[in-house]
Amino acid sequence: MAAAASPSSSGSPRLSPLQAAGAGLAVFAVLGFLAFTYRPFNYVSLNVRWTAAVTEAQRVELEQRFSLTDPVFDGGTTWKYHLTDDATANIQALVQDARVDDTSHIHRTKFRPELKQDRERQRLYGTPVLALVGAVAGFLLLGRRR
Repeated sequence: MAAAASPSSSGSPRLSPLQAAGAGLAVFAVLGFLAFTYRPFNYVSLNVRWTAAVTEAQRVELEQRFSLTDPVFDGGTTWKYHLTDDATANIQALVQDARVDDTSHIHRTKFRPELKQDRERQRLYGTPVLALVGAVAGFLLLGRRR
């Protein structure tokens, strides 16, 4: 009678497809969360076009009120900034202020930064997608070895 085959050439048991999918899910979920949480800066880059009636003193006061830092003149009444408070309420107040003609890199109805700068939405949307990719990869790669 033939001897029973070992679980694997290394002597360790193989993962079932379900275990492999679970391992892939866990690894990719953690990596996704970390990838979308880490940002080497704590601001959102945006432009604000002020109305022509806004004086320099008013602009400086509005920059402080809305947490707009590092102003760079961009022509006309437009300035480039780093927004250090990306809370929805702050963005909504900025967008709806009568002294603001326009903004860029801001979703003007959701009052959030554009997706590539919005850490909250990246985590919300990206982490589950990466977790699903990990589960499928774990199932296909590790589970096929049975």
